[in-house]
Amino acid sequence: MDFAYPFKLVQEDSEYIVCFPDVPEAITGTDNEGEVTALAHDALIASLREYVECKEPIPSPSSSAGYDHVIYLTPLEAAKLGLYIAKREHNLSNIELADKLGVDEKTVRRMLDLDHATKIGVIESALRNIFNYHLHTSMEKSVEQSQAEPPPSATATVAAPHPTDHQSSTALPARASASACGSSAPGHSGSSRGYTRHRDWHDSSSLAQER
Repeated sequence: MDFAYPFKLVQEDSEYIVCFPDVPEAITGTDNEGEVTALAHDALIASLREYVECKEPIPSPSSSAGYDHVIYLTPLEAAKLGLYIAKREHNLSNIELADKLGVDEKTVRRMLDLDHATKIGVIESALRNIFNYHLHTSMEKSVEQSQAEPPPSATATVAAPHPTDHQSSTALPARASASACGSSAPGHSGSSRGYTRHRDWHDSSSLAQER
């Protein structure tokens, strides 16, 4: 699975609105075009983090064909989501995975935490030794072009020798999305850099917690 998510960029008056077709909860906007990519990445990660917290399947990215903009997850972000996908496919709890790895459950939670600076080699080892997955890294020029030559985009691919049907995931339904994406846009919160839509259709009290 390649962790490269295309997004739609719509300009309404002086505002730039970002919409991800595969992750409808990830919507953000700004009046500064130079902030679009950073805000798009932040919105995508925030939404994918909630998929993990809610124990939902991670949406598979669509082909970038027909899109001018793509967010490439960092190799560490891709590795963490790959570990979550593999763990979910095997119906393992955090505690069960911790037992297989010979670590405590807190370590597993950190390995799955998109904000924690886990060593990527630790996750790569878990993917290979526990789930028979291989983590591949690649580098290519950024899809985004600017006057200043952008640095290459680096990302990671998680692949299994024998893929299963469970690897294909679908996005969760969003209750609303930005008007530029086809409907009204409740759930936006203001910020100094722009706004980001938060997933408000899931009752936080119902979130399952693994201890």
